Parts: sequence; structure tokens; C-alpha cells
Amino acid sequence: MPLLSLSRLDFDFGRESLLREVTMDLEPGEKAALVGVNGSGKSTLLQLIAGTLAPDRGERHLMRRARVIVLPQETAADGDGSLLEWVKGTHEVEDVSAALDAIHTRINDGEVLSDDELEAYGDLQHRFEALGGYKHQSQVEATLHGLGFKDADFEKPVRVLSGGERRRAALAATLLQGGDLILLDEPTNHLDLDALEWLQDFVHQSPSTMLIVSHDRYFLDHTVTGVWQLSAKRLTYWPGNYSQFVEVHAGALALQGKQYERQQGEIRRQEDFIRRNIAGQKTKQAKSRRKMLDKIDRLDRPNEDQTRFKLRLRTAKRGGNIVLDAKGLTKKFGPRTLFENLDLQLVRGDKVGIVGPNGAGKTTLLKILAGKAAPDTGTLRLGSDIDLGYFDQELDVAGDSATLLDEIWRMDRNQSEEAVRACLGAFGFGADYIDRPVRVLSGGQRNRLGLLKLMLTQRNFLVLDEPTNHLDLDSVGVLEDALTNFEGTLLLVSHDRQLLSRAASRLLIVAGGHTRLFDGGYEEYVRALGGAPLWSEIAAYEAEHRAKQSAATAGRVAMAAAPVAAPEGPAAAAGPLSKNALGKLRKQLDVVESEIVSLEVDLEELEHTLAEAHTLAPADIEAASRRHVETKKQLQARYSAWEALSEDVQAHEAAAKKAGR
Repeated sequence: MPLLSLSRLDFDFGRESLLREVTMDLEPGEKAALVGVNGSGKSTLLQLIAGTLAPDRGERHLMRRARVIVLPQETAADGDGSLLEWVKGTHEVEDVSAALDAIHTRINDGEVLSDDELEAYGDLQHRFEALGGYKHQSQVEATLHGLGFKDADFEKPVRVLSGGERRRAALAATLLQGGDLILLDEPTNHLDLDALEWLQDFVHQSPSTMLIVSHDRYFLDHTVTGVWQLSAKRLTYWPGNYSQFVEVHAGALALQGKQYERQQGEIRRQEDFIRRNIAGQKTKQAKSRRKMLDKIDRLDRPNEDQTRFKLRLRTAKRGGNIVLDAKGLTKKFGPRTLFENLDLQLVRGDKVGIVGPNGAGKTTLLKILAGKAAPDTGTLRLGSDIDLGYFDQELDVAGDSATLLDEIWRMDRNQSEEAVRACLGAFGFGADYIDRPVRVLSGGQRNRLGLLKLMLTQRNFLVLDEPTNHLDLDSVGVLEDALTNFEGTLLLVSHDRQLLSRAASRLLIVAGGHTRLFDGGYEEYVRALGGAPLWSEIAAYEAEHRAKQSAATAGRVAMAAAPVAAPEGPAAAAGPLSKNALGKLRKQLDVVESEIVSLEVDLEELEHTLAEAHTLAPADIEAASRRHVETKKQLQARYSAWEALSEDVQAHEAAAKKAGR
């Protein structure tokens, strides 16, 4: 018996019909994907399934007592209290625990409970055990760890967490509620590669039924056993994972196209016969055929599917054999080392993906290698006849043409209009967008258009930072095929594991100030680790990161309220400190270093947010700007404190050495 059934649901948005004749069955424990182009109605359908929206027609049936838990796309933690308190407080077990505590207090005060109260007390105890109450704390901590939080983050106030952290906290709370049916709208956003692997395992092991909307094809391939496709207001089921759906759907679409063209050819042939004979000797035959045409069940033209378009990246010139030669590259921010003494040589045809945990410095390294930023030390040289094309989310190269069609067409006037339309369609710009002015595009749409333009410029060396952001599933597939078949040289930063598996033949791992080259794509890297954490090969990073996290203070608010005072000159002049005093001074230096690391990550996230300011509401822009200014002030204060403390520690260490201690 299905856990959930939808039968012939219709839903209208104002006067416009959005969903028609939608029918769906979800079985207990099933994991399925919901796919469709942007604007097709996926989020609306999730609300209809959850019961927060009512259909205009049709029926929804949910198994008796089944609980539906929803993670909407824009949900994020919000409110007072610490991260740990907020996540724990969203679970029913906390209410049951509070009710039990109230009864325990009454019993301890000597109050005698009535029979009804004793029965209710027993029910609460059973409910507490059924909800895993005794394991709740450990489950919450394990989930937060899996999604990338550290012990030092648990006591941070929710209000000072970054947007990505608050989104991850909301995901943790959703997963911990353990509903019978869990609806996840883009759960992989803001997750690094380690967290993605953890979430994948969680979905596998969960007994809950799940319906997932995600742009992460690798995630869908490794979690779902069926795909519901929303297209042209209708819902269609395809068994298998996402890659199997793409293959079978492409075959079905090709067959529909052949059947449509065959029928259209027959219609044209019959119409020609009718036109030639309607007034002649064969008029009866012509009239008979006209009646036949009136009764024929005409096939609809198949929807133009973006995956049918193949974007071929051409290079205007071959370029030298050595594409890039970097030696001894080092980059630091204050006391923090992003990477040092990095040697990297790319030869023609190399395809290298840069990976590492959030905040490790991947984008900074990419900018240095692209010549957009300078290293502290080291040299960088491009080979002869290398034509580098660079893309990141902060660039705006969409152009200023009257229409999108003109913007792409003017790059090559020899292209046919049909080819330009197909090219735009491949990047999510359907027929409704072709004649729109470029200036009215949203921030994400301008990013997509800029990426498409770069793909068409015939560069022989592409340097890309998160190119799949703002692309839907079909467009990502087009880009992946194009980069995989690209005959030039590729260097990219990406969280898209399938893109890293197919398009990258080597990985450059950046973590905790260290780098390592791995010969192979993402899947080969995971297999080589044998289940170990992704960055575990860089042991120095792990040790350093854990030490700094364990020494971190309770949160940024506390740091701002009690800034670290810099010592007034080297106190060693007053004589060497005791070992305990010197140890405390070193510990204070470690704390300041940890605060610097935390603030640098926050600043990087805020700068990324402000780079997308055109997509934010004015109030959000103002709030992010204020936090950006305040974070920079706090960071500068920490740098000054670190320098003074560092000098003080060195002076005392020298004094202790001189004293023979």
C-alpha cells in the first residue's frame, strides 16, 4: 500500500494552469527524485504533497498517522540560543523530555499523582523511548558533525552563523525529525564534499520515504531508485537512478520525434492529394481523406530537450605543450597559510580539478593560477600561444545587447538562428527568453549567459570557478559533456562530484596550508581512500584544524564584546616568565589564531554573498554589508593582537632560553 498517493491533481496559479492530471504513488522506504526545468512547478508540487497547499482538483491520500517533514529550499535556522540548542529544540523528543521533567519535579516535591496522571506519565516514557530520547544528544551531535560542524561550533549563537551554516543547521533538524515521508528541496546546497558523502550514506540508511529535488546528479545517482519528471504540467515516472533516466528519456524523446515527423510527413502527403483532387475526378477520395485527417489523433511536437544539444568547445589555436608552469607558490592571510611552496605544471590537454574543504583557499589559488591575484612568493608562467579564458561568480560579462539572441549571435554571425536558439536553450534560456533584453536578467541568469559566452570564445585554456552554479540539471549535463570532450586544457574548482569524476583526470587537493596532486578523478580518489575522510591524507591539516577548533571561543559575538588587548611592548624586560605563565601566553596566542581562522572563513562567505547582491533584497544587502565591515574590523584587531602576542611569546622564550630554563 502506498505511503502517499496523488490522483489527477490540478493546480492553477491565478489564471495560469501550473499542474495538470498529476498522479503519483510513493511506497514506504522509497527514495525518488523530482526533476524538471526551473519554473516547472517542483516546489509547488512539494507543497501539495506536504498538504500546505490544496489542489484545485484531484485527491491526496496519506497513510494514516504518517508524518511528513519538509525542507523547503530557502529554509535556514533562525532564533535565539546556540546551534546545538536550536537543532535539539526542533525535535518532538525535547517537548516530551520537558513534560517528563515537570512530572519528576512534582514527584520529588512529594506530590501524589492521580491514576490518569500516572497513565499519562507511562505514555510519555514510552514515547520518549520510541523517539530515541536516550540517544538524542549523541544523534544530534553525530548529524551536526556529518554536515561539517565542529564541537566548537555547537555553542555558537544561531544568529551569528553564516547563511550556509544556518541552512546546514536546518537540514540537520529536518533529518533528525525522522518523518515517514521526508521532502528535501535542494538539500546538497552549502555542503562540502565530505558532508555530501555523509548525507548520501544517511539517505541510504534511513527507513523514511524520501522525495528529493537536487541539482547534484552524483547524489541522485547514488541515492534514488526512481525519477519523477515534471514537464509541460504533467508528471511522468521513470524507474532507475538519474543517469538511467537521462539515457532512457533521451531514447524515448528521439522515438517521439521520429513518430511525430513520420506523422507530419503523412499529413502533408494527404493534404497535397486533397488540394490537387478536391475539385477533380477523385473528389470523393479527396473528401474521404479529409474526413480521415479530421479524425486522426495528432501527435504533439516533443518538447525541445536541452540534453539533445551538444555544445562542442573549439580552440582557435593549438598552443604550446607547456600551458602553465608554477613554482614555489605561497599565499598567506595574516598568520594563516593557505598553501606554500606549490609546484604545478600543466601540459596541453591536462584537466585538473581543485578540491578541499570550505575555506581552504581553493578560489584564491585558482585566481593566482589565472593571473587574477598575486602570490606572496613564487613564480607563474603561461606557455606560448596560450589563450586563457577565466570564469567566476563575481564576473559580469553578460553584455549589453538588445536581446539574448543578439548577444550570442554577434559572437559569430555565420551561425544560423536555429543554432543560436539551441545554444541558448542548452543553458536554460528557452523560447520565452530569446527576445528579452540582457539588462533585465537576474544575477544567476547573467552568470549563465557569461559562462555560455566564455564557452563559445574558442580559448585553449579554461579556468573555471564553480561553473555549475545557477545551471539546472539539463544544462549541467550539457556543460559536463562539453568539458569532458574539450581538447584544450582545463583547471576548475567545483563541488560537482560527477563533473570532477568525468571531466578531471587529476585532482589538486588543498587543505590546511598543504597541497597534494592525485592522479585520477573524484571517484578514483574516493576509492583510493577506502572510506576514510576525504582530506585525511593531509594529516598535518587534520591535526592543526582540530587543535584550533578545540581552542575556539564560544562565538563571534563574545569575541566582539571582549576584544583581545595587545600587550604594551615585550614584557620579557621584567624577567622571564614561569613555565605555567608562558604556557598560558602560548594558549592565548592559539586562541587568537583560531579566532582569525573563523573570521577569515566568515569574511570569505560574506564577500561571496555580496558578490551576489543583485539577487538579494535591500534589507539583506544592508545587513550583509554591516556584517562585512564589522568582520573586517574584528579581523584587523585579531591580526594586531596576534602580532603583539607573537612578539611577546618569542621574547619570553628567548629570555627563558637565556636563563637556562
